[in-house]
Amino acid sequence: GGYCGAWTRNYYSLVGSSVSIQMVDAGNQSLTSFSSNFTIGRDDNNGLDICVQNGLIEAWKEIGGSWGSRLAYQTYSPVTHKYWRFREASGTVYWEYSADGSSWSVLHSEASPFDMRKIYVEMYTWCDPEASTTTMKVDDFNILPSRPLDLIRNLSDDFEDDVLSWGLWKPDTNAVGELALERNGRFELVSNGEMAYTNIFTVPTYNRIVTGK
Repeated sequence: GGYCGAWTRNYYSLVGSSVSIQMVDAGNQSLTSFSSNFTIGRDDNNGLDICVQNGLIEAWKEIGGSWGSRLAYQTYSPVTHKYWRFREASGTVYWEYSADGSSWSVLHSEASPFDMRKIYVEMYTWCDPEASTTTMKVDDFNILPSRPLDLIRNLSDDFEDDVLSWGLWKPDTNAVGELALERNGRFELVSNGEMAYTNIFTVPTYNRIVTGK
């Protein structure tokens, strides 16, 4: 299969905090092997995932290199599931979604399966060879309508200037036709049918994710 993604270069603490994205476009769901993913991870073998594939929004976890069974799912609605969030509180981690970025619903929750004091954040697409190109579009990384930008500037991007911030991001693609860019106020991962590795993120070191909970 093919991967096209982006992750934070540094680690952050999710304890008592949260991290979110606005999913503008989850890509062509008629491509049966295609998925759009938002992940937090401890390392390559331990992570939590919210994804959309085959018209469903799903919660997953990988522990010790095994993804196990799907934890929860719903029929995907771009309106209902506009914002995606991971949140930790009192030893429990929540996979959440929201229509407005203010009122949240829980897709799944459980006791934190690994140490949330050191996690990275990842956005990526995955698919096997497909006949057509599709694009995952994300906006307002770690920015919520109810929280002012200056409270979360250490780990956030509103993608509004259509110029990839070299102070925050480092684009790196290794396949012809793959694109990672800001365009029309969005961050886009463009697939050429079979996606390849794309490394976008170089984020300054800070100690904590700071967002609304």
